Amino acid sequence: RNGAGIGVGSACCQCENRKRPKEECEDEIMDDNGSSNLISSDSSSFDEIDRGAVRTVGGCGRLIPFSNHSKRRKIDDALDVNSPASMMRLLRHGRVMHFIVACLDPLSITQCISVSRSWHHQIHYFTDSKIWLNLCARRFGTFNVREWQNHFSQDESCHDNRQLENGEMGMGKMNMMQLYRQMNTNNVKPRCHFEGNLNLGKGKIDNAVSAWVSAVERSNGETLRTVQSTHGGIMKYASIPVVELRILIQNIGVANGTLFLPEQIVSVDASTKRRGEEMFEISSDDRFVKRLLRLDGSVAPFLSSQRQGSHHHGVGALFKLELFEEAILCLHIHARSCQTTTKFRQKANFVKLLVNIHGTTLPLIIPITC
Repeated sequence: RNGAGIGVGSACCQCENRKRPKEECEDEIMDDNGSSNLISSDSSSFDEIDRGAVRTVGGCGRLIPFSNHSKRRKIDDALDVNSPASMMRLLRHGRVMHFIVACLDPLSITQCISVSRSWHHQIHYFTDSKIWLNLCARRFGTFNVREWQNHFSQDESCHDNRQLENGEMGMGKMNMMQLYRQMNTNNVKPRCHFEGNLNLGKGKIDNAVSAWVSAVERSNGETLRTVQSTHGGIMKYASIPVVELRILIQNIGVANGTLFLPEQIVSVDASTKRRGEEMFEISSDDRFVKRLLRLDGSVAPFLSSQRQGSHHHGVGALFKLELFEEAILCLHIHARSCQTTTKFRQKANFVKLLVNIHGTTLPLIIPITC
């Protein structure tokens, strides 16, 4: 024992987390000549040991360098917030997971359920009623959501089943995810006060864009309007049938990019079994050029009238829509041989629009069913 009353062997009796005999430890401390190989406190080897650069061997008391790459890699992974291990530890926290899911779009949330078995077991984060209620209100509006809640209050498919006290199954809280699915299937239109007074039809591209077309019908039902035109450099005025269409367009699913409406001449198909025919919008008269309205009725400028952002993937763009954003496109169609609005409804088949999604231009067909 030393002067402090502590056995010399007790300082190294814990090796590799196991007990060692005191005699074995004393053999390692003393060499053949009986001199001690203990390193003094003023030796620089302590600093090397603390840095993990050396280790002791057997009974000779030698210090040799060793590698500690695995420990460094673990420390680096713990400090790197972008490493997969750090992300998995972060996702185990319920509040963090809830905040991340609240920032996703409906399509991404449904895809997350199928990522892995562990995520599928955490399905309560992806089916949270508060998150889906917020998505319903953003897309369809609070007025429509309340109407559909009252309409489907007795529908068992829109409720979470719960077990009653007597052992029977009953309807629990309304499942907002199922309600969103029902409203999406029916392509519910957001509430708008600046559409036409005559609804004509609706159409959509799944998980991308929806559109509803309406017409502004005059009190007498006639369509004749005086339109300015130029022929051979001579300006003329003529009475032709004109129908004003208002198309409500909404981005319903493009979240990781922006939906653009390229510059185009909108047309209405009026083909019959014997011949093809199209009715185009009027662009010769400034009084009948297309306009863009917001849901509150204010006029929004086209991107083509601005210096920046007027082109997307080399194609001129009229306007763009973020997720759940809406706009009303107002235009006037030259309705040939349609002296009344009723005649136009009977003759028109569908309205054709072009939309640009992720750089790909796709046709959006809106059938006229009324």
